[in-house]
Amino acid sequence: MRVQQITLQWLIDDEWHAVHKIIHSQGYLPILSSFGQADYSIPLTLYDRMLADTIGLSELRMRFPMLLSGIAFVGLAMLWARTRMSTLVAASFGFLLAVSPLLVNYSRNARPYMITLLLAGIAIWALASWARKGHWKLAAIYSACTWLASYLHLLMAPFLLLPLAWVLYLSRTRRMDCHVTPARVIWLGAMVTCAVGAVTLPPLLNDLAAMTGKTGANLPRLDTFAGVWHIWLGTDAIAVVLLGGLLAAIGWQQLRSKLGLELQLWLAGLTGILVAIYVMQPAWVHNPLTFGRYMLPALPLWLLLIAAGIQRLVSRFASPRSAIMATGCCALFMVGTPHADLFQYPNNFTLHAYYQFDYRQDHSPVREKFTQFTAPSPFWSRFQDAAPGRYTIAVMGQPSFESYFNLEPLYQPHHRQLMINLQTSGACSPDLPGEAFPAQGIHLRNAVSLASIDNIQAKRVDWIVVDRRLETRMRKAKGRTQATEYLDRCTEHLQRMFGPPVYADETLLAFHTGSRQAPSLPDATGHPSTPQTIGPSPVGAATHDQ
Repeated sequence: MRVQQITLQWLIDDEWHAVHKIIHSQGYLPILSSFGQADYSIPLTLYDRMLADTIGLSELRMRFPMLLSGIAFVGLAMLWARTRMSTLVAASFGFLLAVSPLLVNYSRNARPYMITLLLAGIAIWALASWARKGHWKLAAIYSACTWLASYLHLLMAPFLLLPLAWVLYLSRTRRMDCHVTPARVIWLGAMVTCAVGAVTLPPLLNDLAAMTGKTGANLPRLDTFAGVWHIWLGTDAIAVVLLGGLLAAIGWQQLRSKLGLELQLWLAGLTGILVAIYVMQPAWVHNPLTFGRYMLPALPLWLLLIAAGIQRLVSRFASPRSAIMATGCCALFMVGTPHADLFQYPNNFTLHAYYQFDYRQDHSPVREKFTQFTAPSPFWSRFQDAAPGRYTIAVMGQPSFESYFNLEPLYQPHHRQLMINLQTSGACSPDLPGEAFPAQGIHLRNAVSLASIDNIQAKRVDWIVVDRRLETRMRKAKGRTQATEYLDRCTEHLQRMFGPPVYADETLLAFHTGSRQAPSLPDATGHPSTPQTIGPSPVGAATHDQ
């Protein structure tokens, strides 16, 4: 699930923040000196910058650390659960982690959340082990993971530092299995806090406005807490959420008895994040997805509780009946997930907000706004008989990197062909956000430059499609005054390169590059005809209000 079609995924949404920082910054100091108005992770952006300056930055190279972390998290979590719990709990826990839509998404996304979750798990394990054994190597592992996780994402600091305060409390009261002295805990806490502060305070103080501009904005609401359970389980089905809650309640006592210290530390960390959210009031935290992302460490804890509940539920039955019943319970958590849509081939948009913003389809504002555009242009029917992925179609008219303005997930299931982003900077438009080029050290596999016919031919682009609606939609939504001649200039540029479009209607223009034989177009009755310009709108007509 984490690697399927990963090389086909467009860079989208917040993944572009690091790329924009690289493009608009000279050297490494500007990256080190601010967290930015747009959230970018300093260590990941430094990694991306080094790639751009050496072997070149691509979509897969940007995502590789998260992909590796996502796979490692599942494997290490299963090994740990097998050691501390049982084989059945480990198998159920591993399955639930492996198919979790949110964890799959963050394992494929060039954002730090999957790395920080892996580091957090290792840090809590090391801290609990250090509290029991007092070995300095375990303290070093905890310190290193806490330092890096906090640098990657600031909200990891309260999650990983507050458990140390809990260990201090346990060491003073001699409760549970804690054998370190308060002095050693205080020494470790001072060292870790100084290390975290050394890398986070300078960029914070140097550009305090970048942080204050994103705080004091929103708080979680009742609908946030209702929706986050769907986000964490990645399902549209309320019955699955209720089943998860029931199994978690059944498994609580087993976790409490077998993982007393680790459970307390993890809950202390979640409390730290929750307090930080209510103090900082970060922007957009009222959205279940944003809140669920900030509280991401709650997800593996909930799945572990569910796995423990499954074991208790089936433990009265003899093997292999218990294994069969556990498998059936795990399979129920696939109900209502978006995996069936995400696995369609080809799908260049598995990270798109259309799929990921809210797993409850009737609660997703993206799906709601897209309903007025769901009817595909008749142009796409020409590909119905073609093999999936046979043709490569470059789409122009994406005036933003934000998935909210990218309607292609609506249409790709109809035509089932490969999509790449046609970048217009340097050809018929000024530099646009969401575009990057090899001259900048960025080699995007799923983008092609209109300024280079050689690039278009090298990518074997068969069709170029101009979406005639998106510019106006974005200008209205963003309040921008970008010239409406943008699409007309680009259309004229395309005509000079490839001749007149072979299809035109109110929604799109289609140009055939001549690289391969074009499938026949449908005529007005739906029967195949030879390629020609059809549709009610002449080329260059002012259809921007559609």
